[in-house]
Amino acid sequence: MFRYVPGVPRVKMERWNTCSPSVSNAFNSKPQASMPAFVSVNNKSSPLHLHPKSSNSLSIFPKLITFGKNLNMQYWLVKSEPVKYSWEKFNKEGRTFWDGVRNYQARNNLREMKEGDLVLFYHSNDGKEVVGIAKVAKEFYQDPTTSDPNWVVIDLVPVESLKTPVTLEEIKADERLKEVGLVRQGRLSVMGLKREEFDRIVELGSR
Repeated sequence: MFRYVPGVPRVKMERWNTCSPSVSNAFNSKPQASMPAFVSVNNKSSPLHLHPKSSNSLSIFPKLITFGKNLNMQYWLVKSEPVKYSWEKFNKEGRTFWDGVRNYQARNNLREMKEGDLVLFYHSNDGKEVVGIAKVAKEFYQDPTTSDPNWVVIDLVPVESLKTPVTLEEIKADERLKEVGLVRQGRLSVMGLKREEFDRIVELGSR
């Protein structure tokens, strides 16, 4: 288990990917002050992310903890109409399977999701705002609401509510989010995000 901190440069993560023995020995022979501590998770070691000196600290989102099995974290956004299934109801239930997806691109995105991936929860139609962060708890399986094998679901659990919902208007107005799928593919209900896009939206939601 490690705390995920929005804004940590990707290089901070990639340095802990599988590397050559020479690189590994270099780290072991001369410990660096910036090297992250290691914590045990299910008898495995995982680096504890360090956050940069900024206002975006763990005090803002203390529950933003991931349980991914590796450092190849992916980021996503899912949409739900609050009158049908709201963030508040999701939090009360504590877990849900994401059903009803009947678009092939959205379905393919569900199939790409891995356990531990982080997911932004977006209220569509009414509100049109990102309201919280969820986590993939189970990878894709047959949608139990249909017998058609073409459609799948994944399980999600809530992680943290955003301090301030981030509206679609804010996202459209942000230069750093001009390429985000929420703007370019507005009708897609399940979409991937770049890490930088995820971080930026979480940053906006911490204000």
